[in-house]
Amino acid sequence: MITIVGEGVWGTALSTLFKQNNKEFIFWDKQSKIDGSTIVLLALPTQAIREVLEANKEDLKEAVIINASKGIELKTFKLPFQIVREVLGEKVKYFSLIGPSFASGLQKKTPTMVNLDCFSVDEKLTGELKALFQTDYFRVKISTCIEALELSGALKNVYAIACGIAQGLNFSANTKANLITLAYMEINKLCQKLNYKIDEDALESILGDLILTCSSPESRNFRFGKLLTEVLASKALQQINSTIEGFDSALAIPEFSQRNNIVLPLATYVYETIKLDKPSEVANRFAAFIKTL
Repeated sequence: MITIVGEGVWGTALSTLFKQNNKEFIFWDKQSKIDGSTIVLLALPTQAIREVLEANKEDLKEAVIINASKGIELKTFKLPFQIVREVLGEKVKYFSLIGPSFASGLQKKTPTMVNLDCFSVDEKLTGELKALFQTDYFRVKISTCIEALELSGALKNVYAIACGIAQGLNFSANTKANLITLAYMEINKLCQKLNYKIDEDALESILGDLILTCSSPESRNFRFGKLLTEVLASKALQQINSTIEGFDSALAIPEFSQRNNIVLPLATYVYETIKLDKPSEVANRFAAFIKTL
């Protein structure tokens, strides 16, 4: 049995895989405790993970946890794997499902490849978990790069905002390709600084996720960036009316830069644009930033 914590578009999309594979699942009812004897799939906004785990931690210490969220916790600047380990302990059976995938792609059964990441491979358990998700169109690779994949999964949303801004200002695909390249360089540089390894299998997901989110209007973060060229951030958030993980993650950029003594020009540009929050100045600021590349 699988308990899906989060009944949004992503949790619902993943449930279609369980249906196809004839796996039993339920959506968690917020009024009840999470059943720790089930496999627990976290499909929540990152900002909600700690609260849910804290309320259910006595029941979850022996559970298998699969994270499907991407983001940075604002109060602590921690990634999902750090939040889960902090609340449930270092020995928790923890996995992360990350890769280039939109919910609509699952619903349409378009070919998709993601990673199921763990800290160390238990072949029996990872094989069982892989079988929950894998179909003829949704392919799953096992890797052991949780730290790098969760970091890149959070930061790609920040970079998608930059690409959305470029789109809103009618810059060409050339410019967006330049931004995506710079984004990957910043992710790689920060991973090296933090000693987060990136193996060949993880690299596919990192690049794929970055390209997908930074180039498609289907991405909420991309659409949010585009709207910043027209309206205030508060209005853009209201118009999209859904979680914009890149907005929250961007607010963590100064802390990541200072803590790790590293310069992240593109991510910092997004942070400063959000904080300044003046659509009338977005075009001039973007043009000035591009000239620094």
